[in-house]
Amino acid sequence: MSTATELIEQANTAAAEGAKAAADAATLEDLGVVERRALGKGSPLVTIRESIKSVAAEERARVGKALSQARATVEEAIAQRRADLEASGRAGAYERDRLDLTVGGRDYERGHLHLVTQVWRELEDIFTGLGYRVFYGPEVEDDWHNFEALNFPPG
Repeated sequence: MSTATELIEQANTAAAEGAKAAADAATLEDLGVVERRALGKGSPLVTIRESIKSVAAEERARVGKALSQARATVEEAIAQRRADLEASGRAGAYERDRLDLTVGGRDYERGHLHLVTQVWRELEDIFTGLGYRVFYGPEVEDDWHNFEALNFPPG
């Protein structure tokens, strides 16, 4: 059985710890965890509220007032930190999603390679992967390179 003074001290301690934890939260997810620990079902404030039954009837109002003040302190600290985190998140989003119109757009690519050229390049990739080498030469041969340089007689 706890006394009214002990319960009030516990409520003030829980409020201070909850406010400090809210101030130390780095993200909105962390703040949600802090909120559940400070105000949720298993929180010290809920335990104190359940312990009010064991206090003398004339002291219950004082403990209840201290409990509601502690809860309001924690809720205010959480709301303030949530507003700060959301504001910094919006500022970060503005900087991250900023559109720079001076950069210009991408070039418009017109058309595509001919299907024969696409297949040709794909075959070259396959054969170079097998260890062959690709050599490029003139597309039209002349008489010298086809016959005379190879010692074919004229005609």
